[in-house]
Amino acid sequence: MGISITPCEQMRRLPRDMPKRPPRSQTHDVYFIQPKQGGPIKIGMSNDVQRRLDLFEPINPYPLKCLGVIRSGGARLERSLHEQFQNSRLHGEWFGPTDDLLEYIESNTEALS
Repeated sequence: MGISITPCEQMRRLPRDMPKRPPRSQTHDVYFIQPKQGGPIKIGMSNDVQRRLDLFEPINPYPLKCLGVIRSGGARLERSLHEQFQNSRLHGEWFGPTDDLLEYIESNTEALS
């Protein structure tokens, strides 16, 4: 019978000089997703936007498209955008497609590659 080591004990045994993962504020992209036929826009954040889009597709009633991405925008930018467009918030991270939001996306994002 072997000795079992818990995950917490394993973490304590890691070398102290291991590089730390960069904070989410530096690594995650901010994305804007919308149903292909138009409608609400989700302002979210992910380190793999295509994977996130692939995860959302099967649980949504309509096919989705990515309107644009801001590379390495991170949590701070996502939060700021939620505040900036709070008057058009529908629910959670979903916002009405107002002219202001659509203009912001067109002027500040790049295509998902």
